[in-house]
This record gives sequence, C-alpha cells and structure tokens, in this order.
Amino acid sequence: MKTLVVYASKKGFTQSIALQIAEGIKDGSKAVNIKREVASCNLGDYDACIIGGYVHAGKMAGALRSWCIKHTQTLLEKKLGFFICGLDEENYEKTIGDAFPAELVKHASEIVHAGARLVLKDYNPIVQAILKKITKSDQDLFLDRPEAVKKLIEAFSS
Repeated sequence: MKTLVVYASKKGFTQSIALQIAEGIKDGSKAVNIKREVASCNLGDYDACIIGGYVHAGKMAGALRSWCIKHTQTLLEKKLGFFICGLDEENYEKTIGDAFPAELVKHASEIVHAGARLVLKDYNPIVQAILKKITKSDQDLFLDRPEAVKKLIEAFSS
C-alpha cells in the first residue's frame, strides 16, 4: 500500500522513525518532512497516510495540525495512522486527540507511541536543568519502541 509518512522532527529521532516506517512498508512509500518536503507531494498519489511528530512542552508541531486541517477531506478517504515520539507514554493518545481534528483521530486505524530519545547535550544548560527536573534524571533517555514501528509497518503493508 503506497503510503505517505508526514512527520515533524526537531532533533532527528522522529525523522528516523518516519524513515523506518516508509522503508518498511515499501511499495513506493515515502517519508516527508512537514516543513521542507510535503509541499512537493500530491496526497492523491497515495493510498494511505501516516502522520507523526514529537512532543514539545506537551504539544505536537502546529504545522502538522494545520496540514491535517487543510487536507481533512482527502485524509478521510485514505487509510490513516498516527505516531507520536515523546517521553509521556501514558498520555500519548490524549496528546494525539488534542493535536488533530477529532474526525481524523476517529478515522485512524492505528495510533502508536513510537518511543523517545532525550540527549541532554543537545540542549542549552537552562533547558538541560528543566529536563533533568522533569525526568528526575541527569542521564540521557532512550525509549525505543520497535514493536510500535513494526505494528504500523504491518498495518500499512499490502
């Protein structure tokens, strides 16, 4: 099933997940960055769409929401899935529900938490201090969820 994977990535982890999904589905599937590449894609050329992004301060990238609102009718005609990358595993479905139009979330066949990576040196000292307080740790965090990625690949493979 030819699938367009639309993503927003800040530090590269979400991009790596999107690429894994598109490569795993094959069938001419493609991963595109919401800010750089999505404008060059014709959604009508795809059978399905998977939308994913990172969580920053409890919210997903606004560009993803705007794109979804603009393409709601077309997305409702396709197989649809969502993935989220972030540290809050317990509330990922609520975050997705808050970030996207309700009819799209309801239409989605798969919604998964795809993991998270937090590498403290990627942030300035002030943000590092805040992140250490939030996570209650001074260590980098790696939360890989290969089973979630596999679930999306299997659900969207022909």
